[in-house]
Amino acid sequence: MKELYQIERINYNYCLVAVEKTFAGKGILASPNLDNNTVTVDSPLSEKDWKQIHFLLSEEGYELREKI
Repeated sequence: MKELYQIERINYNYCLVAVEKTFAGKGILASPNLDNNTVTVDSPLSEKDWKQIHFLLSEEGYELREKI
């Protein structure tokens, strides 16, 4: 079941690859769309995964927001 999350760019120097690699590092297939500031994941994120990915993305210049 796919889920859609809001994502916000904090640093415009980063790109889609940084977001994809962050999710892939946790074994999660993600499709970011920075034109509308969303990321679609192929399976629901557990609370633990969400917190870890939120932290990793913040280091890459993004903020993962709530599920849409």
